[in-house]
Amino acid sequence: MNAGHDAWCRDPQLVASATLRRIAEEPEGVEAAWLPVEPEHRERTVAIYTFHSLDGLRRYRITLRRFAWLMPTAGSLQRMIWVAEKVEIVTRATLD
Repeated sequence: MNAGHDAWCRDPQLVASATLRRIAEEPEGVEAAWLPVEPEHRERTVAIYTFHSLDGLRRYRITLRRFAWLMPTAGSLQRMIWVAEKVEIVTRATLD
């Protein structure tokens, strides 16, 4: 039983990638090259992923969290979903 959530919601990298696709300025330009191999930071309940645009002018930092109040519904930490809590977008005018 997945409590109404798709299995991908329990994978932090997939949730971060889906969040990036929703907020990127050119969503059609989000390619595999944006996807990180390793997270910037990862704990049991917090994960941070940083993505760089292919042109080098934008950086997206996505913080994900597993909220403790979801534990009764999930039943275990491994079955808890990741939720995008914060998105930071840093832009540069040029690649000076």
